[in-house]
Amino acid sequence: MAKSVHNREPFAPPSDAMRDDVAVAIAKAVVAAPGTFMIGASIIMFLTSFVGLYATFGMEADVEVEVMKWVQPRVNDRWAADLERRIVEREAADKTVEHAIRAGYIVLGFLANGLVLLAGIRMRALKNHGLCLAGSIIAIILNGCSCVGLPVGIWAFFALLRSDVKMGFEAVAKSH
Repeated sequence: MAKSVHNREPFAPPSDAMRDDVAVAIAKAVVAAPGTFMIGASIIMFLTSFVGLYATFGMEADVEVEVMKWVQPRVNDRWAADLERRIVEREAADKTVEHAIRAGYIVLGFLANGLVLLAGIRMRALKNHGLCLAGSIIAIILNGCSCVGLPVGIWAFFALLRSDVKMGFEAVAKSH
């Protein structure tokens, strides 16, 4: 019987390498968009973390006090008096503990967004399936209050659960 170009029988089942190539191609097609959007979402969330960092430590004025001062002339007299009391209390208060808590949240945000960024990059390369799942969950949980992390994390999570995507990750792991 004549051999084909790939040195196998014409009607023989595809080799494991051929099946792996197909699995990788399918998986890459499925995870390309959610992986790219995870990278984009992490960059957006990094930018918001920098805004939070600046608002906490870079500004001379206390944002909460400035907002209360802006609202005060726009409310009735009873509320204005209460706002005046709160402004005085806030300006006199020691903000060390508050700044430490905010710094902790900002550091946690940077670490989480770093993991989401890494997961998006690894997802597009079909490497570290577990890390990619963790990154999608982090995007959902920690960035869930934003309109960026929640839908992207859910999309990536369900893409990673597909059996054809898992086979693509396994094929890439097997080839290295």
